[in-house]
Amino acid sequence: MKITVFTFAFVLLFAGSNFAQTASPTASPTPAAKAIIDVGEDRLVNTGGSDAPLAEPHLAVNPKNPRHLVAGAIVATKPDLSETTCAIFTSFDSGLRWTRHDLKLKGCYDPWVAVTGKGTAIFTAIDVSKGNELIIYRSASGGREWSDLFISMSKGHDHQTLAVDNTNSKFSGSIYLVSSISGRNEAKQSRWRVLVARSTDDGLTFQEQSRVTPSNLNLQAANAVVLSDGTLAVAYSDHHRINARPRLIRPRDWLIVSGDAGKTFSEPLFITEIGGGKGWSMLDITNAESPNPNRIFWLTTGDAKDKVIGIYIQSSDDRGEKWTDPLRVDQGNTNNADAQIPTIATNKDGVVGVTWFDRRNDPTGKCYDLFFAASLDGGKTFQPEVRVTSKSSCPDTPPNKGAVQRWSYGGDYNGLVAASDGTFQALWTDGRADVFQLRTAQIKVSHETKKKE
Repeated sequence: MKITVFTFAFVLLFAGSNFAQTASPTASPTPAAKAIIDVGEDRLVNTGGSDAPLAEPHLAVNPKNPRHLVAGAIVATKPDLSETTCAIFTSFDSGLRWTRHDLKLKGCYDPWVAVTGKGTAIFTAIDVSKGNELIIYRSASGGREWSDLFISMSKGHDHQTLAVDNTNSKFSGSIYLVSSISGRNEAKQSRWRVLVARSTDDGLTFQEQSRVTPSNLNLQAANAVVLSDGTLAVAYSDHHRINARPRLIRPRDWLIVSGDAGKTFSEPLFITEIGGGKGWSMLDITNAESPNPNRIFWLTTGDAKDKVIGIYIQSSDDRGEKWTDPLRVDQGNTNNADAQIPTIATNKDGVVGVTWFDRRNDPTGKCYDLFFAASLDGGKTFQPEVRVTSKSSCPDTPPNKGAVQRWSYGGDYNGLVAASDGTFQALWTDGRADVFQLRTAQIKVSHETKKKE
């Protein structure tokens, strides 16, 4: 469906919010330009696999081949989630057809994928059945074949991600693995750290670069981005004292920056404390050729405890030193229906795309849709969002059982990538059937051109 987005302003009221060290959230100003958003058909990722629920999908695209996609997802092999494996999905025709490979795991969580400039597919996950062991699989054929052999990066990990350096810097081709890991300091005190490992051989091996201990608070690593000169930027959030049940009043988000491929890092740079909703907060960045090169974005969900509901974005043009005020993306959500699980991608022209789930179309609050919004001016304003899903998800069904109890939206994140031709590809957990499935859609964004009189 092709949608011409007309600009209009929304007034948002935030009652009782008080953000220390963080400016109050603001509504998106009226964009100066209009966009045409062309949402393609939302297609079922049909591979003829098992009927077990699929959850928490992640998506990657070959940086040199826009038709080559690789995805990973959790497979709830037992209804009570006492066993979960993961499956890897590969497409070479922009998501029209997919192949599926199920891994031989019994406790697979947090699937994450990447495709390198050589077309190599990398999959990583946490195996909770083996003490949160971090594992990495590699396919030199881009996902056509997968071996059962994997790399182990020890135990005690959580929330691992991958980032590939596709720049022309001296670190070009590096694959960075980022996770949070538990351990103890020299005084035997419990500490959580941000772990960074690096591969310089297209994913054949990974070498640990550093373990950063920012404080004595419990933390969770987010993803990483690479600037055009090879600088690595890694985000994390801290949320409560170690071995203490009460959380902080609100979680805080930080950025650490490395100029030597992850061996050493800057002091923590404060981003925001507006987050706290459902879904992983995420970094993204514009490329060197875009109108706003090396602009870093932070996407998060407002904390309902502070009566701040919605999807928010901030940006930095100086490597994380200063950040813009939080800007609300979901402008049309005027009834403040639940909006969660945001995902971000930025294309070659600097267009910022954001997807999320929300329940605005269901007065009962049981069903949700996927929405997409785009910014043509580097995240300063957002066009009014459009619906991606052709049918709402109502996942609270008997076949989903434990899956929907653990993930009310089918996971803590979805997939969204921007291909080298500028097209966005979305992948999400869909509950329109009796069981969680994966669906995907292409989204194209262009400036509206004025007709000649």
